[in-house]
Amino acid sequence: MTDGQLLILSSYDNKLSNTKLTIENFKVKDAPGLVKLLSLADFGGMVDAVSGEGLSFEKLEMSMEKKNQVLNLKELYAIGPSISILMEGYLDTKSGLVSLRGTMVPAKALNKFLSKLPIVGDIIIPKEIGEGLFGISFKMKGTPGKIKTTVNPIKTLTPRFIQKALKKTK
Repeated sequence: MTDGQLLILSSYDNKLSNTKLTIENFKVKDAPGLVKLLSLADFGGMVDAVSGEGLSFEKLEMSMEKKNQVLNLKELYAIGPSISILMEGYLDTKSGLVSLRGTMVPAKALNKFLSKLPIVGDIIIPKEIGEGLFGISFKMKGTPGKIKTTVNPIKTLTPRFIQKALKKTK
């Protein structure tokens, strides 16, 4: 990561620590190939690719809690001009096991345009921060150096508003 402003708020005692981390206006250098490819679905991503300075993000917020030997990532979201990332999971510090799941939402400008369409925009674009019409759902699990990433193709191809509706009916 380069550039940006970092703010960390943390409280802790012998048993529990809570931390909120915020980074604003930063770039990620050497992002994974899939992330770079998805960012090209938006004009902002194309500008980042041409500049060669890395993938731009306006804000990253992360909320985590450490209790015993487990670091719980309650929520992480990163919002950029071309891509949004939402994640949660945990790290078992004793075994080194990492388990994360999340969604990457490309084409921020297209999603913003669709959300402004009368009536239709309210239905097809979820109102949560970082959401869009389509998103790449992924899971990462394993120990450092052996983390396996999987993508759920059915969830990825299903529009987000249908996923939200199905989740609410459960």
